[in-house]
Amino acid sequence: MKRLILGIVIITLVFTLCLSTSIYIRKESKEMMTALTNAAEYLQKNDKASAYKEVDKVNDKWQKLEFITDTLLHNRSNAEICLSVSRLKPYLETDNDEVYAEIFACKELLKRTYEAELRL
Repeated sequence: MKRLILGIVIITLVFTLCLSTSIYIRKESKEMMTALTNAAEYLQKNDKASAYKEVDKVNDKWQKLEFITDTLLHNRSNAEICLSVSRLKPYLETDNDEVYAEIFACKELLKRTYEAELRL
């Protein structure tokens, strides 16, 4: 009987941990997508300082989130998001025309991550 109770407790803990981590990743991904949308809007208004702040937020959030996603997501998805996020700042600093495409790609990668790999 003790083994059964212990097994149920362990399964419940694992399920709760997985669920709470998935919810956290989803919340952070949505916040990052909002920041990317704001950055694109600021760029359209030629407000590079505000766009840079939004991209900085995304970069900071990703660095915090990457530790968690490394354990839960496929390495390929994680690497793609990491590369996309890391390219945003240099594109902004050099006035590269591809910054809009990179913002869109980053948003799509984040969306795909929580829709396809973290189904709830």
